[in-house]
Amino acid sequence: MSRLDAVAARYARSADLVKSGVELDLVGDPAGARVNAAVRQLLLLARDDGSGLWDDVLGAGKALRWRLLTQPQPVEFGSAVQTAAADVAAEVGRLRAAVGPQAQHALDELAAAAGVIAAADPIAGGVLLESIQEATAGACVVIAASGPASVGLESWLGSLGFRVRSVSQLIRDQLFAESGYAVGPPRFFPASLVSAPMTEALNFVFPAWFSDRSLPRSVLAARAEGAVVVTGTEFTIGDVAELLAAPTEDAIDETE
Repeated sequence: MSRLDAVAARYARSADLVKSGVELDLVGDPAGARVNAAVRQLLLLARDDGSGLWDDVLGAGKALRWRLLTQPQPVEFGSAVQTAAADVAAEVGRLRAAVGPQAQHALDELAAAAGVIAAADPIAGGVLLESIQEATAGACVVIAASGPASVGLESWLGSLGFRVRSVSQLIRDQLFAESGYAVGPPRFFPASLVSAPMTEALNFVFPAWFSDRSLPRSVLAARAEGAVVVTGTEFTIGDVAELLAAPTEDAIDETE
C-alpha cells in the first residue's frame, strides 16, 4: 500500500467512525474498584499535606491502578500487576507507623485490596480475550496504551495468534485491520487513534471503575471548522454494582 493509499484508507475509516462511533466496553471489576477507592481515599487524606510523606505509597497505588487498566493479562503471562501489588504492600508497611489511626485504617484497606488483586487474574483480561476471539485473530488488532503494556499483552496474546501493537507501531507498520481493541480508557491514547484510525471499528476495553470515558480529541479540534467528532457508546459487562459504593470524588483528577 502506497503512502497516499494509506492516508486515503485512514480518512475512509475516520468517516466510518464518525457515523458509527466507538464502543466503550466497561468491565465490572469489584476487586479493582476496591483498589481504586482505597487510592482515592488516600489522595483525600494526603491532599492538604505538603510534607511528601505520602508520595511513595501513592505512587505505588497509582502504578497498580495503571497496570490494572492497561495490562490485564493472566498471572502466568506476566507479573506486572502482582509486582505493583507487592510494591503497594511494601510502601504501606513503611508508612504505617508514621501516621495516625485514621490513616492507618486507610493504608490497611489499600494493602488488603492489593492483596486480593494479586491473587487472581484481572477480570478485564478475560473480557478482552472473549471479544477478540469472537472477532478472530486475522480481523483484529489489540492496541496497547504504552510500550511496556504492549510487551505484556504480546507475551499473552501473541502466543494465541493475535496481533498486539501500540498506536505508534500501528502507524509505523501501516497495519490496517477490521477491528481494533484498545486496552485502557480512551484518555490514555492519542487523538489520532480516533480521528485518523487504522481500524474500521474501535472498542476501548477497561474496568468500569475508571469514570472518565471522554474520547481523545486533538487540541485544534475544538476550534477547527468541520473537525472530526466521534461519539462513544457505553456497554457494561459483568458486575458494575461497585460503582454505587464509590467514595466521594471531591474533584480528584483520575490521572493523579
